[in-house]
Amino acid sequence: MKQRQCKQQSGAVGDIGGILDEAKRRQEDERIVLESVYGEDFLDAAQNAWKVWQPLDVILHLKPIESASTASGKIYVSLDLHVKCPKTYPLSETPFLALENVKGISLKDVDKLKQILDNKASSLKGSEVILELCQIVQEFLYERNKPPEGSFFDGMLQQHAAVEHERRKQRVRSEQRDREDIVTFQKMHEEKLLWRKAEESEPTTPVDDSSCKIFSCIDGIQKRLTKSTNDFRRRPNINPFCHEWSAVDCVTVIQEIFQE
Repeated sequence: MKQRQCKQQSGAVGDIGGILDEAKRRQEDERIVLESVYGEDFLDAAQNAWKVWQPLDVILHLKPIESASTASGKIYVSLDLHVKCPKTYPLSETPFLALENVKGISLKDVDKLKQILDNKASSLKGSEVILELCQIVQEFLYERNKPPEGSFFDGMLQQHAAVEHERRKQRVRSEQRDREDIVTFQKMHEEKLLWRKAEESEPTTPVDDSSCKIFSCIDGIQKRLTKSTNDFRRRPNINPFCHEWSAVDCVTVIQEIFQE
């Protein structure tokens, strides 16, 4: 009787050992596949101290599926899928699932996604499910990959656009003022040269004293002048009621420009 019980216990231990070996092999194969597919977005969280095997414990950083990414190429949603497997996964148990570091989706959507994943894992009990669960998450994220309405991000974009628009307007006004200042300076310089040339030039013919007349200037000074015989109009009329002419001072014999 005791011999029969020993044989039964020995057979049970052997069966358990075989199940664990099979589960370990399949978990290792699945880990290799996940790391190959997700690369830097795959993290092995198992603590394998002293080379002692531990069940699969991985974290996968997931974003919307690339094949159906938005036209702008911007990513507004993402999350980490934390999968922790029991020793007998995938043969007889399902993995523990957690959604971490969620960005861009509501708590309601997080609960909905968690329920979808748990149901899928239960329906595929006995098979490797992690890769398929990752694909479900990525499709779920793609459907919700939209910028939040009235978000801080949108506000920053609008504020930046307004600042750039105002900056362009100021630059245009500044350039316009610079051009106007240059034109004004050039006109002042030309007028100054004309006055200087008129004051320093000497008459080509001697001053006829009989042609000299006394003129009263606006500052109260009286001058004896003789009008030039040539038509001196080198500047456009400043005012239709103002006439500009040149004359020679009979005392200094210097040609000057006058207005009346």
